[in-house]
Amino acid sequence: MTSDLSDLSDQALSELLLDYVQGTASQEAVEAIEARLPVDPKIVDELAYYKGLKTAVSPLKQSTRADALGWKRLSHAI
Repeated sequence: MTSDLSDLSDQALSELLLDYVQGTASQEAVEAIEARLPVDPKIVDELAYYKGLKTAVSPLKQSTRADALGWKRLSHAI
């Protein structure tokens, strides 16, 4: 991974930003992204979008787990 994010394709940058939001980006990538935040509004906007998606999806993931547990309990009861 290069520390110059401008060398990345749009798709590669998006994947890197997703890793950043999910907390799976390398330390080098985190440093490169955070260095670009003050000067690159495109990255700021895309990060805000991905963080919004993560926030919106989080309750769905939790309710799915709860539904699965309820189904498991119901299956055992039957």
